[in-house]
Amino acid sequence: MKNFTARSLLLPLLMVAALVASGCDSGDSGDEIGPQDVAGTYTANQFLFNPEASALANVNVTTRLEPNTLKLRLFGDGQYTLEYQFQGGPLSLASGNFRVSGTEITIESDRGDRDRHARLLLSNETTFVRAVGSTTTLTAAVEKSVNLEEFDEAFAGLSDVPGVLQMQLVLQR
Repeated sequence: MKNFTARSLLLPLLMVAALVASGCDSGDSGDEIGPQDVAGTYTANQFLFNPEASALANVNVTTRLEPNTLKLRLFGDGQYTLEYQFQGGPLSLASGNFRVSGTEITIESDRGDRDRHARLLLSNETTFVRAVGSTTTLTAAVEKSVNLEEFDEAFAGLSDVPGVLQMQLVLQR
């Protein structure tokens, strides 16, 4: 009878242990970050479009902008603003929402601001990656076709140019 009792107690104990062990892992490792963890003002350290065609030189987007005017502001509530000013032009402001997933931060423009994104050769949705070992640097390398003619009239006739848009943004302290 003792063996029967020990066996009958062993199974429920194993089940409880399994439940406790599985309950301890809620899927939240404590390392999850949210918008409030990446909030701040980021400025461009690098912003280039590298055309696939070897006959075309890389396009440095920041050389067409007034110095220090390109700013991506991420707010703790998941909204952002993108501010920039082309040389001799008015200050432009675009906005939208962003989400954080692991090391990725994806910005998505508001519908009314998509043209402002396009003027900077950006898509409506752009994903940045937090650099390994850094909480202050965001990078992106996006393969896409861009309208260089719309960006700068010096590129007349180049309205669908494939290449890679490379960006590096740094958090300002």
